[in-house]
Amino acid sequence: MNKKIKGICYLLCTIYILFLSCGGSHFLYAREPGETPAVSQAPQVVKPKVIEQIANFLYSIYNSLTEGLSFLLEQSIFKEYPKVAEFYGQVASFLISITSLYLILLLVTAAKKVIGVVLILGWILFIVTIVIRAL
Repeated sequence: MNKKIKGICYLLCTIYILFLSCGGSHFLYAREPGETPAVSQAPQVVKPKVIEQIANFLYSIYNSLTEGLSFLLEQSIFKEYPKVAEFYGQVASFLISITSLYLILLLVTAAKKVIGVVLILGWILFIVTIVIRAL
């Protein structure tokens, strides 16, 4: 076995053991035999925060895109193989989401260059106006 793989396996086993020892399994060992655990109170309902709402919205868009592409592929190309249409719909929606992320990054990079030019021109005009006012 490769050293990296062994190291990763040891790390995962250590994390798993630490999780079991700290993650609530000690409550099972602390009770007396025949004692039933106390019924816990139901947690209060907490409204999702803004980031969670955004994540849910993006997931619903991604899920509807996947289902729509799968439906279109199933109705057109893969009529006899609906499972294959579902697979290719998932792959296409994944590629679409990565492509849109790439295009957003390109727009940000282009905007960064434009803002840099505007800043340079702004500072130059600012210095020129100060020099003109001073004379």
